[in-house]
Amino acid sequence: MAHKHSAGNRTLPADPILLIDDDPQALSSLVITLRSAGFDHLVLCSGDHDVQAAMAGAPYALVIVDLNSPLAVANGILTMVSRLESTPLLVMAGTAWSRACRESAERDGIDCLMKPVDRERLLAAVRRALGHGRPAVGSRGTRSENPHE
Repeated sequence: MAHKHSAGNRTLPADPILLIDDDPQALSSLVITLRSAGFDHLVLCSGDHDVQAAMAGAPYALVIVDLNSPLAVANGILTMVSRLESTPLLVMAGTAWSRACRESAERDGIDCLMKPVDRERLLAAVRRALGHGRPAVGSRGTRSENPHE
C-alpha cells in the first residue's frame, strides 16, 4: 500500500494522479489548478505513446480523463481504468457529451464533471475521489455534476 504525505492539514496521495487530455492548454490548466492545491505528483499524457506507457506504469491515486479526447476513445482508457478497481476515475466532458458522461457515471460508478469546470468544482471532485471530502460509495462513487442542467 502506498504511503501518503501531508501538506498542511491534508494528506496527499503517494501515488501520482494521471491526467489524460490531447489539448495541451487544457492539460496545462489542470496542472496549474492541481499544483496550486498541493497535488504535485502528476503524470501527464497528451499523446498515444504517453497513454500506453502510463497505463503500463505504476499505480495511480486517481485518473482524470477528458471524454472528448480522442486518446480516451482510441486507447480504450475508460475500459482500462475501469479494470483498476481501486483507482478512482474522474471524467470531464463538454456539453455535447453530457448524456454519455451521465450514463458512464451511472453505469461505471465514476465522477463526471461537465466542462467548463471551474477550479473549486474540480478540486472538490478530486478531494472526494481521494477520500478527502464526502465519502464515496465503495471505491468509486457515482456522481454526475452538470451545472448546465
